[in-house]
Amino acid sequence: EKNTNRQFQITAIMAVVNVIGNLILIPMSSLVGAAQSTVAAFSVGAILSWWYGRSSNIYQVTKEEILNAILIFFIFILTIQLVPVSYEDDSIEFALRLLSGLCSFTVVVIVINHSETRSRLIEKLRKIIK
Repeated sequence: EKNTNRQFQITAIMAVVNVIGNLILIPMSSLVGAAQSTVAAFSVGAILSWWYGRSSNIYQVTKEEILNAILIFFIFILTIQLVPVSYEDDSIEFALRLLSGLCSFTVVVIVINHSETRSRLIEKLRKIIK
């Protein structure tokens, strides 16, 4: 029950971060601001969950896994920011940026084999082919 209560607290903190971020970023950046706020909220949640899990000995995360996650995050953000799209409709621009970010995210996760993703994917593909 202690773990459930802690996760509820972390989720509540994430919600507060997201609402405050939305209030600040949506007027400035529209849909992209909303997405940035959500990424910030989930990042806070991931960091708090990681910290709580380590301090409670629930799970141990290696430095390599943390560095891989940070690398993936920055490549995703850079891709979203660097994609040269310009549409009058913010929703189309947002969708194109998000799609490009998700594509780069997927490629990086597979290339660096984060959480053994590539190995699991190959195993599932072999099962489908058989």
